Amino acid sequence: MSRPTEAGVFLRNPEALDSFGSAPDNVTAAYIVWTLTSSGETNLTTEITYLKGLADQQLQRNQVDAYFFGLLAASLFNLNRAEEAYVYADAIIDNQLPSGNVTQSLTSVTNSMGQNLVVETTGVAVIAWLFDQDRYGDYITPAVNWLVSSVKQGGSYGSTQGTILSLKAITSYMQNFASLNGNGTFVLTLNNTVAQAIKFTSAQKASIQFDFTALAAPGSAFANFFVPGSTFTVGIALVDFTPNVNEAKDFRVNYAFNYNYYDVTPLATSSVLNFAVKQAFVNTTLGSAST
Repeated sequence: MSRPTEAGVFLRNPEALDSFGSAPDNVTAAYIVWTLTSSGETNLTTEITYLKGLADQQLQRNQVDAYFFGLLAASLFNLNRAEEAYVYADAIIDNQLPSGNVTQSLTSVTNSMGQNLVVETTGVAVIAWLFDQDRYGDYITPAVNWLVSSVKQGGSYGSTQGTILSLKAITSYMQNFASLNGNGTFVLTLNNTVAQAIKFTSAQKASIQFDFTALAAPGSAFANFFVPGSTFTVGIALVDFTPNVNEAKDFRVNYAFNYNYYDVTPLATSSVLNFAVKQAFVNTTLGSAST
């Protein structure tokens, strides 16, 4: 924040670090503004005015830089300026291909090109579109599916920025995008003993999260499961599922595992956590005997 200029761009060190710092002024400024607004900064009137002016010039020329527009739209959404954000978030819809990826960007904050640029652009588009799921729902899911299908062996997307933006887009999608197609209950078991049960409805948009902190707390019946060196099996079951009226698809849900472990010699991969999805539904009473 100590380096903006009166024009709305940011002063940069001429000795760019790696590929950071050498992108065009508008792209660098848009990325910085998005980062700041995502952290709660609101005193960016000059910078936003500068970025909107450049974006509006592109619109007049019918030249939409999807990466730049996505960052600007997300920044405006962060500032609760949705009506302005819609202009730029809407504009990048035409840049989405049938496969789900979003293209036609000049470059990114790290001067990415080729597939890396497409990955970063698609991630930014999803991040912006997720602010209004009703308006952009038809575009969000294909974009996320493309990102998921594009992950490389080892869990990366080729470039650091591509990996960061893709994971942010995917995790935000999993946490906030309504995709449950019915009503039911998720049951958490530890070594086949019920630990928690959470009911849900298809109208629910917030993520459903099991609270392992409470289970590990002193006095909990499961506290001894979480002592160093312990091993136990975690199960998540679906019970009493009722699909929505006229729902033709099977049950579907987005899910993610998040775990933390501390190691003085961390490895790139870990065998600490293993998981598998087993389908064991009774067709007549879907979920009543699931594992």
